[in-house]
Amino acid sequence: MYCVSHHVCQHERTQIWCPATLRRASPCFISNRTISGTTKSLPRWSAMPQGAPSCRSRTTDYDLVGGDQLNCHFGSILHTTGLQYRDFIHVSFHDKVYELPFLVALDHRKESVVVAVRGTMSLQDVLTDLSAESEVLDVECEVQDRLAHKGISQAARYVYQRLINDGILSQAFSIAPEYRLVIVGHSLGGGAAALLATMLRAAYPQVRCYAFSPPRGLWR
Repeated sequence: MYCVSHHVCQHERTQIWCPATLRRASPCFISNRTISGTTKSLPRWSAMPQGAPSCRSRTTDYDLVGGDQLNCHFGSILHTTGLQYRDFIHVSFHDKVYELPFLVALDHRKESVVVAVRGTMSLQDVLTDLSAESEVLDVECEVQDRLAHKGISQAARYVYQRLINDGILSQAFSIAPEYRLVIVGHSLGGGAAALLATMLRAAYPQVRCYAFSPPRGLWR
């Protein structure tokens, strides 16, 4: 699927066209607010729902971090999940060694706050995969001195710090306090999701994790 972005500076509007669906996605508007926890000012995208109203009329602001030229990645996410702009709390395409792209969204049908972590896609991700030495996993659990794959442990720690220190999960649960937390990931992201769920279990005892094809021997 290919998506084309059209930016009209006068109205500060970005429109996404998705030929795969033969329709235009809802427009979003850029404000000047910055994202906490970053070293430079980044745009914050405010979703303006179009068409038929959903079960929630509240408009949710979400953060969009990192490069997504022509909005192709985010357009694909919208098409694949069936979610709307207002369902997203945070979308990060920031990609470095030990720092994986991830998103946080509200799944109203399942009444869940979903954290999804991307699997191996870039050279930086491969280097994270290859950082295969063991390190102690610093989490609260019954067994002490847990050892984990260093690259995956560091990636999980990065997402954890973003979720907690930047207040991303707090923002999500301020909107939907009755929802449960669900962590999901595939491959490298599946391993990170499993460790992330362990890190978050003390604060969110009902957390659930769905890891698709996670690395074997992730920790011991």
